[in-house]
Amino acid sequence: MNDKKKYVLMIKFLVPFSIFIVIIVTGLILYFIPRYKNEFSLNTKGGIYKNETLVTSWISYFYSQIDVLNSYC
Repeated sequence: MNDKKKYVLMIKFLVPFSIFIVIIVTGLILYFIPRYKNEFSLNTKGGIYKNETLVTSWISYFYSQIDVLNSYC
């Protein structure tokens, strides 16, 4: 009988605690997923523009070197 009371008391504590943890985790997930997606997309767009300018400057330098070589020929 004493063991049964221990289990009932343990379940009475664990069920509300686990429900509380699930509610907190769900709330945090619902809050941070849209925020993360927004920040990640902004970082990705910024990285794309940064890489675009780097490639454009490299191609411009490459074309200027070709023009110099062409003028020597």
